[in-house]
Amino acid sequence: MRSQLWVIGVIAAWGAGADAAQADIIVDFEALTHGVPAGSAYAGVGLSFSGNAQGFVHRRAGGDARFSNNPSGDVVLGWSHDRSLFINAESGFVDEIGLHYSTRRRNTTLSLWSGENGTGDLLASFRLPRNDGRRHANWDEILVPFTGVARSVQLHGAPGAMTYLDDFSFTPAPLPGAMGLVAAGLACAAACRRRMRTV
Repeated sequence: MRSQLWVIGVIAAWGAGADAAQADIIVDFEALTHGVPAGSAYAGVGLSFSGNAQGFVHRRAGGDARFSNNPSGDVVLGWSHDRSLFINAESGFVDEIGLHYSTRRRNTTLSLWSGENGTGDLLASFRLPRNDGRRHANWDEILVPFTGVARSVQLHGAPGAMTYLDDFSFTPAPLPGAMGLVAAGLACAAACRRRMRTV
């Protein structure tokens, strides 16, 4: 019986750990509509966007945006006004974020913040080198590692058809409840194991 309890404890800890260590998520922005704010289109994966974030749809798919060679689909993300776009995650990102970009500007920056909408502590900042001219035919992938939990990504630069983003990837922060289950499962396993050793 004690052996069975120990096995159950290990299985519970492993199962909770599998849930807590969530896989990377890639957002390709294909759910967006041309000229319509992104809003809560990706609330299902825990993301929200500042009011100026919107989809830009290629002409071949019924929009009027001009770009090519992007990594996926016919829709990319950009911003229509103001100088900053924010991608927020209430539960947070961990470890690293990645994205593909095409920009006609030299002064676009990407920053990671501990709070939503660019608040809290600055965790990382990266300048996006200009990589395109007029038609957004060139795309580069960047990976930005950081320490801590980030709850917003800020893109700062000129609005309009100057910078496009595609295939945004991130690792969601583990849920506190899931981590508690891991600890409880391991504690149960350890207690059962100690009993086995003292018999």
